[in-house]
Amino acid sequence: MTEVPPKWIAKILSAICPEHLRDEIEGDFIEHYHHLRNHKNKLTADRKAFGFVLFSAPKLISQRKYSSPNHLDM
Repeated sequence: MTEVPPKWIAKILSAICPEHLRDEIEGDFIEHYHHLRNHKNKLTADRKAFGFVLFSAPKLISQRKYSSPNHLDM
């Protein structure tokens, strides 16, 4: 069975990601988590995943708040 990040960490990441970047960021996050699980134990992978979310939160929240895709045609 493929290991997945803890749901609560994935939900936090999903909540703070800007809508237009969510799929890309979540995909990279899951890929990195799989790499960690293959080379480290579950506890280490979970801790690093949570650290990634905490470290990324300020930048992601600011992008969510101040930038949105421009839907206007010029």
